[in-house]
Amino acid sequence: MHNQTFLISRFFMLFTFLTVTLLGNTQVVGRIDDHSRQQSFLIHSNGFIVQQGNPANSGWIVPDPSGFTRFRLPSTTPIFNSFFVDWNNKLVEINNVTGLRVVGDCLCPTFVNPYGNIYR
Repeated sequence: MHNQTFLISRFFMLFTFLTVTLLGNTQVVGRIDDHSRQQSFLIHSNGFIVQQGNPANSGWIVPDPSGFTRFRLPSTTPIFNSFFVDWNNKLVEINNVTGLRVVGDCLCPTFVNPYGNIYR
């Protein structure tokens, strides 16, 4: 019993340490608004996003390797829909029923599209 309590306390100490390490030294650099679902996500400087009002819904943004969009957002159902932020700071949803549609905005720092001249 004592060994089990010791392991649980060590787990919570490690969890607290990782949370403070990952989120303690970052600042919010942008916000993503999903108008169709009435959700808002905060973007931290290390690429971590978290839903406002629901901290369990969080994840890491990933750069889009194709270059068509700026970055890809985590999805709870990646088989059915995926979310991207394009170079015009629009939140785009791609799903298997309706295809591509703009569902929100991203209030993020703007970057120049490095692939802008390639696809003209």
